[in-house]
Amino acid sequence: MRNRKQDHVQSAAAEDAAANGETEKQPDNQSEELKKAIQKKENVKKLHKWLIVFVLIFFSTILGLVLHVYGFAILQTPHDKMLQLSSAQVDEIVSSHKFLHVGGPHRGGTTMLWNLLRDHPDISGFADKVGSDLSEGIFMQTVYPRFGIGHELDAVTMAMGREKHRNARFGRERGLGKYGMNSDNHLQESYMQTPKAREVLLRQWGYFWDFSKPVLLEKSPSNIIISRFLQALWTGGELAPFCDGCKSFSPPQQVHFVFITRDPLANSMAHHTWQICKSYTIFELVLHWVALHERLESDLGHLKSYTYIKFEEFVNEPDVYLSQVYEAIGLDGSKGHDHVVTVKKDTNLKYRKQYCEDLHMRYGAMEAHDKMVKHLNEDVLKFGYDLTEWAECDGYTNW
Repeated sequence: MRNRKQDHVQSAAAEDAAANGETEKQPDNQSEELKKAIQKKENVKKLHKWLIVFVLIFFSTILGLVLHVYGFAILQTPHDKMLQLSSAQVDEIVSSHKFLHVGGPHRGGTTMLWNLLRDHPDISGFADKVGSDLSEGIFMQTVYPRFGIGHELDAVTMAMGREKHRNARFGRERGLGKYGMNSDNHLQESYMQTPKAREVLLRQWGYFWDFSKPVLLEKSPSNIIISRFLQALWTGGELAPFCDGCKSFSPPQQVHFVFITRDPLANSMAHHTWQICKSYTIFELVLHWVALHERLESDLGHLKSYTYIKFEEFVNEPDVYLSQVYEAIGLDGSKGHDHVVTVKKDTNLKYRKQYCEDLHMRYGAMEAHDKMVKHLNEDVLKFGYDLTEWAECDGYTNW
């Protein structure tokens, strides 16, 4: 009997001990779960920190690249990049300066020429980093429509009927390889209808000019089809017949244009090095080249002062042609020959070699060339070039 009681007591004690053991282990399990939860929370915090660091590094890199290309001017508002000048001050500045505009087809040598002209101590040109693509004046103003680099996608948007751009009325074709086909982009005297246009443009471009220099330089390839408008804008008077308020303008000392052109096939091949133009055929790009030059040809007779230069001749004797420009605007040419910019003489060669290789290696290339010669060469010949020459490939291939 006593043994049974002892066994019962021992069994009960064992059960109590087991129960107490489980009770003692339960806090340990809770402690482990708590540690895991805390660790998980810490890991999430670390992940968030690294994510923030990554985002900061990413956007800092993007900002750094943008600033490297465009400078701090791109962070300024349009109002911040505008001189506060009265109408009388604008009139005084314009009348005491000469204006020099460079134009020509994109990829045709305008930037090279602009850089060389900018070296002259009596010429003030925009700096390299002014918040605009390639320091082109057309993208640094709000007076007239913008077209050229960066408007290829606008054309796609407009074609889909969703165009909301303030310049929508100037049509669908404003991008590279297209803008010259649109007659609305061919700005003439009729576009100059208000005297405020001159004031606004001088305030915007003047922010980047040095008025202590007698010649103010601006470059935009698209000037090739808007020269008559620019001449009317600066000069007023009889050259701005559609602007009644422009009759009393004090005209500038001179408005001179320098147009530089390039072999249409070299120019078209150079366009193809830009991704946005790879979808265009050489035929389409040469057709656009012809359209630009036909519009320029119709304008030249209305310009008071201009110089016309062929790229291929310029690169062989840059100082000769620069001297012609200096003489045309009344500057001492001896001051402008210490060039920082290197002029390469054979930049067309690589494009001609590539074209010849395509003619012999790519299916349908020769037929496309013959078609282009048939439809466009008569027009190209008027401007001093010949498409048939590029089919003469002796010495331009590797076989």
